[in-house]
Amino acid sequence: MPEDVTAATRTVLRTDLIDKERVTIMGETFGASLTLTGAVHSPDLYKWVVGVGGIDDWAEVMKDAKDTPRITPDR
Repeated sequence: MPEDVTAATRTVLRTDLIDKERVTIMGETFGASLTLTGAVHSPDLYKWVVGVGGIDDWAEVMKDAKDTPRITPDR
């Protein structure tokens, strides 16, 4: 998914409609994680990176998910 955002950003940049020196990527929660991924993989593209409430420890998230009781429908 971060590749899609980066590809779209590069496409828009080719139109000269936006200033390549001011390209910003921003996301919240899962989007913040994608934002960080985009910044790490394309540091030349994004001048500003804003992540709000992102998941930065996937191992912890998965551990918490494993310990969360699930409601399963009767079959």
